[in-house]
Amino acid sequence: MPIRHQSVEDVIESLEELLRETKPGSSVSVEHLKSACETLTVLNRRFLRTVRVSDNYQIQVRSLVDELKEALAKIRSMKGIVHICSSCKQISVDQADWQPLDVYISKRTDTRFTHGMCPDCSRRLYGDFVPPVSEPAKPEEGAPASGGRTDELDLTDPVVARFLPMVNDPLLADKALHDDVAELFHKYVRLQRRMKRIAEISDRYQAEFRRAKADQDWAAHGDPLTGLSNRIAFQETLETERLSGLASGKLPALVTVKVSNLRDLNHSHGLAAGDQALRAAAVTLRAAVPDLRLCGRWKGATLVGLFSADDADPASARVAKLSQTAKAAGEAMTPQAVFEVGWAALRAGDTLEAWLSRAGAD
Repeated sequence: MPIRHQSVEDVIESLEELLRETKPGSSVSVEHLKSACETLTVLNRRFLRTVRVSDNYQIQVRSLVDELKEALAKIRSMKGIVHICSSCKQISVDQADWQPLDVYISKRTDTRFTHGMCPDCSRRLYGDFVPPVSEPAKPEEGAPASGGRTDELDLTDPVVARFLPMVNDPLLADKALHDDVAELFHKYVRLQRRMKRIAEISDRYQAEFRRAKADQDWAAHGDPLTGLSNRIAFQETLETERLSGLASGKLPALVTVKVSNLRDLNHSHGLAAGDQALRAAAVTLRAAVPDLRLCGRWKGATLVGLFSADDADPASARVAKLSQTAKAAGEAMTPQAVFEVGWAALRAGDTLEAWLSRAGAD
């Protein structure tokens, strides 16, 4: 009975020992033994790298668990009976002090609130004006299912191509080492299948993590009505761009589009008409100035974009084009919207408030 080896290192050691004892003219191929030793050594290094990657994943998982525990501790700090107004939903801090729900939670946790609208309310209030939610892409027809398994050998794998003839060689079938090499070959095949499944699962998890992170980032930093950044996210990034421009000397410019009759639209035609005008303003701004570096909703009726002012196309010409496009877009709407366009290049010494004010975002 052949000796069954328990690890790749044991098989490599046995092959090297057999290689040292093999004499010229022996029925065992010296080249096959050398190739086997080299291949198994490389395979062992890959396996050890895989173990290290797995350990790193476990460290990340433990870190996530710690974060979840910390979040759970904060949630538990909110436990207890809280008196809430059945009408306006304010929270009673004491008999004389009532706070809005978002203020109450923000003071007791790290949570910050920004206003948005859930899909149910959007559909109830605005109906057909709500943009459709994009569906995830479907897999191509005939593509293998994720995590699928096949019993066919991958003949493009250099290890399989090298060892398969040896395993199937009838002249070597009665050699003592044949069974060990065959067993190791099949272990390699199983390991490769397992690594493929791990890679597929890892890719799927990473895609899910990216989608979840994108959804989380959008929920925290996006304005669901216009599809632009909300004020909090836009202000933080704009301040960074201002400081960078002042430091480098490459001063960017701001452009603003304001729905100047938004209040009249809301009052005379309903909120749906005002929201329609804001969405049209966002589409017009991004279409007329396609190379905006930033774009966000600054106030209720004002949208702001950031672009480089040192391009070959002068900033004033681009703003003039935007003004014409915005005017035509507003006149084509029913009811008509009035879009007011402004802009301002960053000047040395400008504060963020002064820059925004000169651009018409005050």
